[in-house]
Amino acid sequence: MGAQDSFFLLVRDNVNGRTSVRRFIDSGEAFAAYFEEERLHNVAQSAPESADVEVVLISAESEDSVREGYPHYFTRGSREERRADFAARVQRVVMAS
Repeated sequence: MGAQDSFFLLVRDNVNGRTSVRRFIDSGEAFAAYFEEERLHNVAQSAPESADVEVVLISAESEDSVREGYPHYFTRGSREERRADFAARVQRVVMAS
């Protein structure tokens, strides 16, 4: 972690395809907010791959670097829309072969 790094709390709503981002300077505040979000969304009780909400705490220099390094948290659309889009892309590749 660099001297200028901040903490970014990402809360990804996989159903609606939205991610909220909160920036923290203080690590204690960042971790407290992280645990509170996990508690609110009962993240610990669900399987990560099927969770409707993902809560992630990342250390980075800027929000831009978070978006660049973790683009999958910022994709558009609901889980079903993203799956349908992926399936259509695969189908096009298969048909082109």
